[in-house]
Amino acid sequence: MEIGTSEVLGCILHRMILSELLDKDSMKQKAIDIVKKEYPGWELRSTKPVCYSYPMEGVMLTLVKPETKEEKTVIIDTYASMEVPLKEPINEGDSEHGRYTMKYLLDADYRPPVKRSDINIRPGREKPVIIGIIDGVFFDRAAVGHREIISALRAGVTVVGGSSMGALRASELDSYGMIGVGRIYEWYRDGVIESDDEVAVTFHPETLQPLSVPLVNIRATLEYALDKDMIDPHQRDMLLKIARFIYYPERSYHAMVKKE
Repeated sequence: MEIGTSEVLGCILHRMILSELLDKDSMKQKAIDIVKKEYPGWELRSTKPVCYSYPMEGVMLTLVKPETKEEKTVIIDTYASMEVPLKEPINEGDSEHGRYTMKYLLDADYRPPVKRSDINIRPGREKPVIIGIIDGVFFDRAAVGHREIISALRAGVTVVGGSSMGALRASELDSYGMIGVGRIYEWYRDGVIESDDEVAVTFHPETLQPLSVPLVNIRATLEYALDKDMIDPHQRDMLLKIARFIYYPERSYHAMVKKE
């Protein structure tokens, strides 16, 4: 299986070769066997297939220690037969399995994915000069509201959005002065995509690592693959159709191949 992805959306992957395509049950059992060996005395509470760091896939397991009720989350890369470190890189430029942090590049207050009432500009209180929205929660919790963004804009705060929830809200509120940036914003603005599901992704509650692949990334990957003559237009359309029918928390390249 050969895949390419756009530099605009993330890491560049020109080729991914799966020497052994594991089904979901085989991945699960392999991960269970690894944690039983590595964590004796811990009991298994749950398992879930994940795309732990685009485009790497594995199984996330929740373990509990019976004596203390302590819980532990472990991600196993079943192809590499190894546990995936959940620690965020400490130094600028550090990278492991495609994960890296950009927060050392800007003097900013970095916060988790935005949710309803996070942008709360009140008269008489200090307000930020600029707010940048990238990721945000939705579906299971209330998403950041249009009114609170408009209130921030009217209070003189510059609000910029791109990539995910930021791109979606910017396409809806650019007429009010919100600034949209990036290809995903342009896709929403121009009507290439419309659904919230296009940018939906699940993430680890502690590390915020992505656990599935958003549909916009898959679109860009397939377009790149088409441009490089890895696939033809029919294959692109077929693969995109398969991806769209997969429920967003389970969306990954492995799931696409299994559906096909």
